[in-house]
Formats: sequence, C-alpha cells, structure tokens
Amino acid sequence: MNRQAKQQLMKRFTSGQVEICKKLLKLSRQVHKFNARVEFLVLTFKHDLADAVVRYELWDNGFEGLGERQFDNCFEMGDPAEVIA
Repeated sequence: MNRQAKQQLMKRFTSGQVEICKKLLKLSRQVHKFNARVEFLVLTFKHDLADAVVRYELWDNGFEGLGERQFDNCFEMGDPAEVIA
C-alpha cells in the first residue's frame, strides 16, 4: 500500500479498523475454510466494515482482495446457515 493510499484510508477509517482490514485481507484468502468465513463475517460486522467491503472501498484504497466477491463467498460454500449461526 503506497503512502497516498494509507493517508486516504486513515481519513475514512480508524486505526483500529485499518488493523482489522489487514486481518480481513488474510482471512479473505482462506474463505474456503469454515472458521475463516465465520471470523471474516464476525469482524466485518463487528467493526462496521460491511459496506466498505461490499462497495470495494477497501479494495480501492490499497486492500486489494477485500471486496463483494470475498464477502459473498462466505455465504456460497454450501453452509450459509451454519456460517450465520
């Protein structure tokens, strides 16, 4: 992430949310695993980042790999009821 992208991100998100975004980015690469999907969704909602993920705000600001596709994948692996529970 370049300096300008970091500055943009810090204007929109708290430093705590930025740290969560880093964790979400790691989890987004593991959405084929049940626990990763659950943790991804819990963190996304708990830290009020769902809109930013779905609207590709994070992707556009340096977190390539955090977007609607990754969010949707959490529900499309054949076990949405278990993931939501």
